[in-house]
Amino acid sequence: MEKNQTSCKIGDTIVISLPPYQSAGADWSIVNYSDNFLKVKSRGVKKSCPIFGGGENTEISFEAIREGRAEIKLGYFKSGANVYTETQDFLVDIEYAHPSKLKSF
Repeated sequence: MEKNQTSCKIGDTIVISLPPYQSAGADWSIVNYSDNFLKVKSRGVKKSCPIFGGGENTEISFEAIREGRAEIKLGYFKSGANVYTETQDFLVDIEYAHPSKLKSF
């Protein structure tokens, strides 16, 4: 299985947006992730299309907290089922960010 791959610096936010499914009571959720390299920042939905009948993408964001390679596995879970019907895998190479280049808000 091919994994989605990206790179970032410590302190950056990684946002994963996954499309909706037509099945009621089903959603994407975190199966597992490298919690020694990443911290979950938020999980929510965002309208994928402003027209009537448009679905909502599931958005999950992580903050990179340590240098290294992190893995994220998300699964699509139907309500009432005890297995994921689909999974998506992600690799994130996190690089050190010099303190003077870190962003603060």
